Amino acid sequence: MPELGEIRHSKDLNLPGNYYWKWWECELCGKQEWKRTILSPKSLRPETKICKPCNIAVQKRGFNYSVHIVGYRQRR
Repeated sequence: MPELGEIRHSKDLNLPGNYYWKWWECELCGKQEWKRTILSPKSLRPETKICKPCNIAVQKRGFNYSVHIVGYRQRR
C-alpha cells in the first residue's frame, strides 16, 4: 500500500497519459486513492481534494463542502 503523499508517473501505475499521480486522502470521507495532479511550480497538488462519491453528494446538497468539513467529520 502506498504512503500518503507518494507520487508516481502514469507509466508506473499502468495508466494512460503523461501525468503524475499522488496517493491522497479525501477530505470528507477519508478514502485513500490515486489522484491525478496539476503541475505547479510550488508542488504537485491533486486536481480535487475530495473523492468522486463525495463530490457527487456535495453537488446534490448544493453547498460548499470546505465550510462543512469539520462538522461532517465529527458526525461520522
